[in-house]
Amino acid sequence: RGAGEGTGLDPGAGSGDGGQKEHPELAMLRELETSEENVRELEELGKSWRNLQQDLQDVAEMMTTMSSLVKEQQEKVDTIEHNIHQADIATKQGLLEGIRARKAR
Repeated sequence: RGAGEGTGLDPGAGSGDGGQKEHPELAMLRELETSEENVRELEELGKSWRNLQQDLQDVAEMMTTMSSLVKEQQEKVDTIEHNIHQADIATKQGLLEGIRARKAR
């Protein structure tokens, strides 16, 4: 016999080889290992969840910053458009005054 064979301590015992039952201690050990694995998985899931929350907060902050930058840029674009419009008006007025001055000679 190999180590633990036929003693009920064999990890394969009770799994269909003659109907032997697994020792209660071994069953408890398996259950404890499963519980520890579940705890590790839950801890990893919790860590992943916290990372996701932080990433979402970072994205929200970036969006807020981007929105502010876009608003500032739009104000600058609006100012440039206004200045171009004013320059266009002044140019046309200067052209008209030049034409009038030429005719007045």
